[in-house]
Amino acid sequence: MRRSERNAMQRNEQLFLRALELNVQALVSIHPQAATARYEFALLRQAQGHDEEARSLYERALTARTHMLGAAHPLTIDTRKRLIALYDLRHRFGYRMAESVPLHRLAQIMGHDSLDTTKLYIQGTKHDLQQAVETIAWT
Repeated sequence: MRRSERNAMQRNEQLFLRALELNVQALVSIHPQAATARYEFALLRQAQGHDEEARSLYERALTARTHMLGAAHPLTIDTRKRLIALYDLRHRFGYRMAESVPLHRLAQIMGHDSLDTTKLYIQGTKHDLQQAVETIAWT
C-alpha cells in the first residue's frame, strides 16, 4: 500500500472515530441517567447561588425528559416546575431590587445587556397601581 493510500485510510479512520464519538455523545445527552444527573447538578448549583448555570442545566434536563418521557411524566413536570420557580425567584429579586437600586446598577447585577430588559422590573403590578390610586384618593 502506498503512503498516500495509508494516509487517506488513517484520515478516514480518524473521521469515522470522530463521527462515532459525536453519535455516542448525542445518545448519552438524551439518556435518562444524563437527564437525572443534570437535574441533580442543577439543584446543587442553584443552592450554591449559580442560577444561570442551574437554569441551563434544568433546560437541558427538561429537553431530554420531555423527549424521553413525555411532557406529562412526573419527572418532566417536576423539572419544568423547578425551572419556572427559578425564573420566578429571579423576577421577584429584580422587582424588589428595582425599588432601591438605580436601573443601570440593577442591569449589571442581573446580567442584562440592555436596559430595556431591566425596565421590565420597574413596571408596576396591578396591586402597585391600585395602591397608588388609593393613596392619591385618600390624601
